[in-house]
Amino acid sequence: MVMRGLMLLGGLVLAASAPAFGQERAAAPTPLRPGSAAQEQLTSNGPRLVEYDMYYDLYSFRADAGERVQIDMRSDAFDPYLELGRVGGDGAFVAVAENDDADGLNARIIQTVAEGGDYLVRARTVSPGSTGAYTIELRRLGEAAPPPPPVALRSGQATSGSFATDGAMLVDDTGATTTRPYRLYSFDARAGQTYTISMKSAAFDTYLEVGALTPIGFASARNNDDAEGDAGGDNGTDSQLTFRAERAGPVTVRASGLTDGAVGDYTIDVR
Repeated sequence: MVMRGLMLLGGLVLAASAPAFGQERAAAPTPLRPGSAAQEQLTSNGPRLVEYDMYYDLYSFRADAGERVQIDMRSDAFDPYLELGRVGGDGAFVAVAENDDADGLNARIIQTVAEGGDYLVRARTVSPGSTGAYTIELRRLGEAAPPPPPVALRSGQATSGSFATDGAMLVDDTGATTTRPYRLYSFDARAGQTYTISMKSAAFDTYLEVGALTPIGFASARNNDDAEGDAGGDNGTDSQLTFRAERAGPVTVRASGLTDGAVGDYTIDVR
């Protein structure tokens, strides 16, 4: 099997073409009913991606163009891997999005589908030969809520925040919603003054961006995910940005997790 055109964006692997169902005959897909978690079992009697020795189950659902859907796969028996796609003209499975690390070892895809019609979900494992019990659930989501307005930062005063799975999420360059939560902050800069912005968390690896709000969204100018400690080494999960303001005016800061599924408490400050 050949996988072409891979691109990693915000934890999702997108592909122009993904492996076909495998050399063995695939079973007919099982319809996914929205809003109901199905208890399933991945077994060695099911279809298999022969080259990778990975068993999978196949599901289907219909979606309208522009509809936003969420698919979750959870298991305590193995590391789940989800693929969302369609059948191509040659009968091969054409992936739209893939994920294996949205919530710990669980998998989640949030996607706004470009075209209406039938979609397939391939539920499999990360490791070859793995089997066991899992749950899979399809949810139809409404339009993404606009992000909350930026929170004002005060110089020299730490501001506390927390990321959860139901907060605002970053959208990647393809329009797919990732599972990387974020929050916007702002402060007024003085021309010629140097500022240092720090973000700290013991729960996840932080990611800081400095930029500005534009009519089409946040425009990032600088970023950091590995603040230096007192000894000059990597300071674990913290982030820090130092920059000199060229002109006076508002500065927008986007605080997020470096990887999908980043949840927990953090602090952010500007000095």
